[in-house]
This record gives sequence, structure tokens and C-alpha cells, in this order.
Amino acid sequence: MYAIVTRHRDGDTFEVDRAVSGYYAVRLAGVDAPEQGERGYYEATRELARLAPVGSMVSVEPAGRISFDRIVAYVTCNGVNVNQAMKTYCDRNGY
Repeated sequence: MYAIVTRHRDGDTFEVDRAVSGYYAVRLAGVDAPEQGERGYYEATRELARLAPVGSMVSVEPAGRISFDRIVAYVTCNGVNVNQAMKTYCDRNGY
């Protein structure tokens, strides 16, 4: 499915608008970025915002599960595999 990014919650979760079916929270499959209050939270959130900016069109491929009312998915934005890029970022920074 395709959707528009509307807000970033942290470095592995953001919200999208699908126009026809409304707003969804998306959790990047295979990524464990810092939560609010943890070291690296702001940096990881900024990195996700750089990879998938608010207003950008993303491809969201559900990984087949729901976690805390979020669609767990694989995401591509402008030809970039956002999951892989964020996993590499988090690993490189020790998160």
C-alpha cells in the first residue's frame, strides 16, 4: 500500500495517511530504535525523518502482524529501504 507520512513518533514508528482508509501507525519491522527518554531517541527520530520526511509518499508492505495497534511493516521511500537504513543507523550508533 502507498501512504503519506504525517508524523514521526520515534526512530522506528511513524504515522501515515492513506486518504481512503485513514491514518495508521507504522512500526518498522526488524528495527529497535531508542524510545523517548532513552539515549539516542532524538537522533534516531531525526534520522527516520530524514529518510521518510513528513509529506513524502512511502510504500508500506505489512509484515503480517500488529504490535500495540501499529502495523509492523517494511517501508520504502524514494527508492530507499527505510528498515535497512534505520537498522544500520541504530547498529552503528550502539542502540
